[in-house]
Amino acid sequence: MSQALYIWANGVAPSLQVSSFSDAEKTAYSLYREAKFNTAADPTGSIQQWIDYVAAQLGNSDYADHFPDALVAEARRLQKQLSQQPQAVVELDMLMREGGGEALDRVLYEGIQRFKLGVYDYRYPLWRNGDKQLPADGVGRVLAGLPALTADVQQIDLDHLEVPRNLRAGAELMYNWLKQHPVTKDFEGEWFKDQITGSYECIFSKKGNGIKKIFHITFLNQTYVAPSPKFIVDFSEKYIVSASRQEKEERGFKYVFNIIGFVKSNKSSRPNLAFPYANDRWNSLGNMQKSLQDIDKWMREVFHALFDERSINNFFNHSNRDGELVFSERDYRPFLKVAATMQDYKLTSIYEYFLSKIPLEYEQARKDLINFYENDIAEISRIVAAKKQGN
Repeated sequence: MSQALYIWANGVAPSLQVSSFSDAEKTAYSLYREAKFNTAADPTGSIQQWIDYVAAQLGNSDYADHFPDALVAEARRLQKQLSQQPQAVVELDMLMREGGGEALDRVLYEGIQRFKLGVYDYRYPLWRNGDKQLPADGVGRVLAGLPALTADVQQIDLDHLEVPRNLRAGAELMYNWLKQHPVTKDFEGEWFKDQITGSYECIFSKKGNGIKKIFHITFLNQTYVAPSPKFIVDFSEKYIVSASRQEKEERGFKYVFNIIGFVKSNKSSRPNLAFPYANDRWNSLGNMQKSLQDIDKWMREVFHALFDERSINNFFNHSNRDGELVFSERDYRPFLKVAATMQDYKLTSIYEYFLSKIPLEYEQARKDLINFYENDIAEISRIVAAKKQGN
């Protein structure tokens, strides 16, 4: 059964009634399927009036801070589809995937009320067909609980937190939060929209002794606001001194720690995520606060645990006590890279250990690791040795 919002023109099935929400869901879905397969047109034109109203509201530049471009585009696509192929019943699953939250609900339900449409919405839950509503005055209750649309841009105030309306507000909140955080308050910070991916990036970095440390928080171009934090330690300036630095060489001295890769080691059971709430969606104040609390703990731990080559090498390649922070990395290359940078005398045994973990039948994976060790790791070792001899 599809968990979508269904709306239909008043008068499509005037005698249709339900006594419970389990009946409501089945009935709304059956009504949609019947109308879809019978290609029934909108008998009153109210569905078209509704989508015209919704598309106009979402595309209103005054409300641009509420509605992402993908949502506006989907509303206009549906508007065009319904003008070319009128429908008596509409399933709004695709529109609901494109974000908008309570602001979108405000527009949808203002239109439903204005054009007296039938509706089934599992989220509230709500059923209306003509004068029959479950619960009584259900549409009115939904509208009473939704904030009114405003033309203002959401201002971020850390002393009076509110849930970000969109990715931009999420990135701005993260930027302001990191500016005053004990770990990053002395870092250089910026936030911006990636014009290619549509994601928002928040980056705080600090350089010292040839080592660059970066906290990079991405708000992916999704239908919801959720942070994707990673910590990057870059040693490339410390070891690569040639004027013709190559991107491949630089990658050899960069270590990326995504927050979801950290676990607490537990030798008696399966390891658990060390920061389970960090990537939570910011769809409520409680979820957002739990997410920030986990990000705060993660920042404090990684900044002090992963500060130079030796600490990272120990973190990657040497045993941890039960309950310590561990990076659960399935890709073996970072383990070998840092050992090569440190010129760890155990590099060969570390490589042989990881090679032994790849089953013999995974021939290509074994070839890839062998090639990486014989070429990339050899090159990293050569660069580090040359740098040390030059010193």
